[in-house]
Amino acid sequence: MIRLECQMGNSNKYYELDVEKENGKFVAKGYWGRMGNPPQVSYLYTGDSLTEAELAIQKKKNVELKKGYRLVGSSPTTVSGSVITYKRVNQGGAVPTKIVLTKIEQTIEQPIYWTMNALGVADESHLERLMKDENYLAQEKLDGVRAVIHVVKDGLRIFSRSAGVNDPTKPLEKTMALPHLAKLKFPKLVGTILDGEILGSSDKTSAEVAGDINRKGEGSDSSTLNVFDILAINGRDLREEVLNVRLSELDTVAPQLKKQGIQFPRYAHSRAEKESLHLEITLKNGEGMMFKNLEATYCSGGRPTDNWYKHKKSATFDCVIMGFAQGKGKYANSIGAVIFGQYVNGVLTELGKASGMDDKTRKDMSDHPDAWKGQAIEIEGMERLKSGAIRHPRYKGVTNKSPKDCIFYEGEQ
Repeated sequence: MIRLECQMGNSNKYYELDVEKENGKFVAKGYWGRMGNPPQVSYLYTGDSLTEAELAIQKKKNVELKKGYRLVGSSPTTVSGSVITYKRVNQGGAVPTKIVLTKIEQTIEQPIYWTMNALGVADESHLERLMKDENYLAQEKLDGVRAVIHVVKDGLRIFSRSAGVNDPTKPLEKTMALPHLAKLKFPKLVGTILDGEILGSSDKTSAEVAGDINRKGEGSDSSTLNVFDILAINGRDLREEVLNVRLSELDTVAPQLKKQGIQFPRYAHSRAEKESLHLEITLKNGEGMMFKNLEATYCSGGRPTDNWYKHKKSATFDCVIMGFAQGKGKYANSIGAVIFGQYVNGVLTELGKASGMDDKTRKDMSDHPDAWKGQAIEIEGMERLKSGAIRHPRYKGVTNKSPKDCIFYEGEQ
């Protein structure tokens, strides 16, 4: 694999070039995008000639170098069709002048599954339509950390919905932070992949759970895995199946998965069930509701329309700290508010100011502003205005998202 990187303004981009074996053919591919985001794929060559595949990669590499990308290295490559690993060897200098492929071992890697995201419910009339439309199931919106769970021979492997900076082509693995869940074994379900949410104890917010897992590297033994979708069963991909079919498959495996630490949030079908669920969530001051289309497939890494919608008790927005505003009155000698923004067409764009942090957080921001700049946070507000600004914004806390995932989109909630 050849890896190229480029910084353009506030955007850190990458391009990875690789040869894979698919259906007996050599396929030259380019994986590209912004760091922290799921990659897009370009097909450069498909055929019987390994030489032609490598030439296609070299040609694309030279094009990207002229655009300002720089070569940052090479690493092992997996030719997935025949499950063979190869190694590229530099011959003469930092930039490869010739690439030699040498078979070194056989290997099997976990398939990569990105989570699907939801659009916000547009307004009260939209909410009313979803409540009465029985093609949309309703479910409580959980205030935790999203996860994709792979059932493997030795237990569970748990991945977040965000990519790592070091390797933006793969989601971050959080298995080691949740050993009490990772050790659960389901030998008859190896190759099954689940979509769910990691929840902490009842007094912990999603930001606190994310902090435990992401910053400290250790989750609480009280953390539970709440499964609401199934993406593969025994190695069979289910993402092209509609939700109605996926939930039927989930029902068949749920009895085997019911162990301590794994739960299955209920779905509401009829208008009456949805109203009852909404009242229950409101009375306990819950996070909100999800609405999911029974006739829609699973779009990995996407946020498709007419698929999943979320309705929160108040809108929250994933943003990035861009700076700080000086305080006034009792906060005259400290930070008064965070200046926050989101990525708009790849550019981090200022959207407003927000206060609301507790005194301990405010002091830490005042003492260490550079450590806070660039962090992903949640901003709570009444709604998104047409201008893009957030009505009555208020700082809520840090989030488990990568800053690069804090992207403005229409209908966000």
